[in-house]
Amino acid sequence: MADNYQHRQKFGPDNSGLNITGGAFYNSPFAQNITMSLEVPQDQFVGTYQLEQDAATTSGTVGLGDGYLFGPDATTTVELKIDPSNTLNGRVFKTDAGGYFDGGGFGTEIDSIRVAFTQNPATGDYYTTVTNQAGTGLTCQNVSAGIVLGAPAEVSLESNWDPNNDNQFGLTIAEDVLGDCAPSNPITFTLTKQ
Repeated sequence: MADNYQHRQKFGPDNSGLNITGGAFYNSPFAQNITMSLEVPQDQFVGTYQLEQDAATTSGTVGLGDGYLFGPDATTTVELKIDPSNTLNGRVFKTDAGGYFDGGGFGTEIDSIRVAFTQNPATGDYYTTVTNQAGTGLTCQNVSAGIVLGAPAEVSLESNWDPNNDNQFGLTIAEDVLGDCAPSNPITFTLTKQ
């Protein structure tokens, strides 16, 4: 019986040029990462949404106040628009519900929050992610960026969305992603179309 291993190609410098459409690369034990982008129709996930914090938090900076990230209670209304810097699957909103750390007596304005509707190519799960670092106007340790909001450090903490239903979706916003005052604190929200 012939040894099958001696007939296999090896992936190395002699066959690793720009064209890898066949041959040794696809017979090798290597993996190739791909980027997958979803297009969200521009008439979906836009308009007026009720933004509700799922629960008051006792962690992070806002936990020292009233426990709510946007304004003095759990619910506010936001206007979702197409993100001009990501028209493929991005949305942007700004809250007028008050400012950051209202419960602590500060209430500084929060920058716009940018969101992308994405899919994990490995699992097929759909999740929403914050794509920017939104400033809050406050700082604890004289860090130039101060306290900023952004995406949670782990994808497993992201919230989900349904590409066939734009009536409701989840969003997780991490407070103080740079750790200026405290460890990053993920806060979950539900957005419901009005």
